[in-house]
Amino acid sequence: HWILESKGQACTLIYQVYAFDSSVRTAYLDDNRAFFNGTSLFLQIEELAHCPHQLDLRCPDEQSHWRVATGLCRADGTSKYAFGLYLATNYAELIDCPVEIGQFDALEFEVLGIPH
Repeated sequence: HWILESKGQACTLIYQVYAFDSSVRTAYLDDNRAFFNGTSLFLQIEELAHCPHQLDLRCPDEQSHWRVATGLCRADGTSKYAFGLYLATNYAELIDCPVEIGQFDALEFEVLGIPH
């Protein structure tokens, strides 16, 4: 738990994340794929936890063939499996939707009328 007093001024927080753990608990990044669980990357601001959140995913130039898979809602203008802007209704939803990025086959199916 951190307390940051900025006295009404904007502040920038820069931090590094260890991204070489291929388990589903954390984050992984190499030349072939990226995966992250929001709990491992996104800091929570308690006063804003209930507010809508946005995640802007940008494609590295050298990986133009990569695609994105996540349970987050796409913003208008972001195509299915594309890099772009993704939306969450609050912090809890943001961290509840892991993100997989890379080359993959997407298999879609329905269970009890619900698409997956």
